[in-house]
Amino acid sequence: MYNKVFISYATEDYQYADNLHDFLSKNGFEPWMDKKNLLRRSKLGFSNTTSAS
Repeated sequence: MYNKVFISYATEDYQYADNLHDFLSKNGFEPWMDKKNLLRRSKLGFSNTTSAS
């Protein structure tokens, strides 16, 4: 079974998307939503920059 879910939404639908994210998380899925997952990355100290070798 596939359990990863990408949630795309319009700004005015944020609350619905947020509720959907929480519901999916509590029911065995791994939802991805920009406002939750990108924020988590920045809090962990990850950056979006890459360095050339």
